[in-house]
Amino acid sequence: MSTESRAIPILAEAGKLLADDRKEVYGDALHTCRRIGEVWAAQLDLPLPIPPHTVAAMMAGMKLIRSLITPEHKDSWVDAAAYAALGFGTLSS
Repeated sequence: MSTESRAIPILAEAGKLLADDRKEVYGDALHTCRRIGEVWAAQLDLPLPIPPHTVAAMMAGMKLIRSLITPEHKDSWVDAAAYAALGFGTLSS
């Protein structure tokens, strides 16, 4: 199996995560990233909230660190891809 043929299902699964009913469970992703950015900024005593795209990038980074710890755990790769896409998605809002 080629590298690309192994990677495509990861992207497809990440897309499903963004398209499923999580919005009904957790609310709008942009709103959630904004709220996380506000909380993190307050905890770090920053003067301004952390922007939503930065929140998503930081979450993707956390998932990538997890993928280094257990590279065979597919969910970390899927989640990192989903957070990366979500970060880009917040830019148009």
